[in-house]
Amino acid sequence: MEEQVFPKSAVADLMEPLIVEARLHAENQRKRSPEEYARFVELRDEHVGTEAIPQYVFLDPESGEQLAYYTPPGPDPDALAADFVRILQQLAGN
Repeated sequence: MEEQVFPKSAVADLMEPLIVEARLHAENQRKRSPEEYARFVELRDEHVGTEAIPQYVFLDPESGEQLAYYTPPGPDPDALAADFVRILQQLAGN
């Protein structure tokens, strides 16, 4: 996604003014301290609700309300870009 979808101008031009990116990486979390791992699990369960990756969650920055949720259906960058454009346009009210 980071290499093949987000840089596409159709996606990037919509993302830039709308999105503040934050990542919750699932890889190697069990190697963290028990406190850090517990916080990871808390955030994952609160916002994502699954261990499956990747998942994309769009939250309202003020309320934390989930605005959109996206599970990529497959590896086709053009289809993924079209999905992201659709979601971003909905978030922008277009």
